[in-house]
Amino acid sequence: MKTLFALAAVLFPLLTITAHAQNTQAPLPRCYELHFSKGDMGNDYYTNVCDQPIGISLIFPRGGLFAFELAPGKTDGTGHSEKDYNTMGQPSVFVCPLGLRPVDGSGHYVTLHTALYNCKR
Repeated sequence: MKTLFALAAVLFPLLTITAHAQNTQAPLPRCYELHFSKGDMGNDYYTNVCDQPIGISLIFPRGGLFAFELAPGKTDGTGHSEKDYNTMGQPSVFVCPLGLRPVDGSGHYVTLHTALYNCKR
């Protein structure tokens, strides 16, 4: 019986890690391009350059959270100009497969800037 408990104590953390890993996927940071339309008040445009649908989340350092979904080849944006970006600061951009959200290293949904993240449901 002691052996069974000892084996369970060793295997349970491994099963938990495996289950957590199965619930997360790698982010897709190279699946978008950012452009600004011409003119002083040109808006931002994010284009999906991958062959799968993605979700983009933006967190601006001085406030503002935006999220949108993009099909392959499609474009959307926040409505902010390049001047707005200079005023508000460059946003952290999180890109995940469609239906998944960015999470930090602790598995919490991202609400602040973080350099390392994964994607999960």
